[in-house]
Amino acid sequence: LRGHRSVAQSAGALAFAPADTISALLLAAGATLLIRRRGRPWRAGVVWIAAVVAGLVVEVSGKIVIPQIHYTYASVVFGVKISGTFPSGHTTRSVIVAAMVVSLWPRVLPLALAWVVYVTSVLELGALHVPSDIAGGFLIGGALAAAAIEYGRDAIRAESPIAALQSARRALAQAPRAADVPGPPRPAEGGGRRPGADRGPEQPETG
Repeated sequence: LRGHRSVAQSAGALAFAPADTISALLLAAGATLLIRRRGRPWRAGVVWIAAVVAGLVVEVSGKIVIPQIHYTYASVVFGVKISGTFPSGHTTRSVIVAAMVVSLWPRVLPLALAWVVYVTSVLELGALHVPSDIAGGFLIGGALAAAAIEYGRDAIRAESPIAALQSARRALAQAPRAADVPGPPRPAEGGGRRPGADRGPEQPETG
């Protein structure tokens, strides 16, 4: 707030920040911990981290191989000089992060969609990407998000029978054994049937 940005510009940059690489990785790590805390397998959460990393690999590869647009400046990632713009990495990560958040809280779907529209609008109106860059980001991010959701469901389904079996084993281990359950009293202990107990209500007593 003390720099050259206004309050509105700072708020806009803060809302855009989750689409950055480091922010997306941190959010995916937090989602992994939350998913595990909900009792789901680690794989169901780690897959989101893998999706962000895979998106970064595809982004860097595309910008190196596809010379769509060359700006006057170039970025350097892990020592590799990158001057292309296809696909849009921020678009890719925005789709992945939005899908991840919706998978945790389905009710925020409208807000997640609005945020993705905001991120892509900033990229286009700010002359950072052309529409084809953003379209590529949508395709890559959508594919990785769909794969993460499906893999997470498979991991949960695969672990559910194991969890049920473990629960059944614990219940059997805690159940009392037959030798520990008291049986009916024996005749010597006063548990014998009294005379005439088998006689019906109309049958007179004989003898």
